[in-house]
Amino acid sequence: MNMETGKTDKAIAAAIAALPYRSPSAGFRAGVMAAIAAQAAARERLGWALKAAGAMTAGWAALVGLAASGPLAAFLADYAPLALEPGGLGQALRLLGARAALAAGRLPETFGFLGDLAGLLPGLPPVYEIGAAMLATAAVIRAIGAPARAEQKI
Repeated sequence: MNMETGKTDKAIAAAIAALPYRSPSAGFRAGVMAAIAAQAAARERLGWALKAAGAMTAGWAALVGLAASGPLAAFLADYAPLALEPGGLGQALRLLGARAALAAGRLPETFGFLGDLAGLLPGLPPVYEIGAAMLATAAVIRAIGAPARAEQKI
């Protein structure tokens, strides 16, 4: 057995060089780097899309507040003269109580519908949830703006 270090190292190097193996193609490294860059760009686009959807949802919420301010002003304009008459405050409060009872009667149906809608969303990406929130706020805007006052119907 030959124990010389130089010859042993050369024999090991020759044995390793003789092993069959495949080397990656010439563009392998560039392909891996391009895939990493594409993944980072996709994350950046998703973040941008979520920020835009959040801003849109905030815009819809502001629109709901704006749409609610008109009916609220009309509501106060209808009940303020009634409350100023003698004995009218009690009558206005009874009328407001009746309207509140009607609105409270509709709440279980509304929450049931929203619960059914929310039951469809688990496991979906946040973008779908934001879209559902937009649709719900659009429905609220429509519901608030739909009732016309009696003098407007004539």
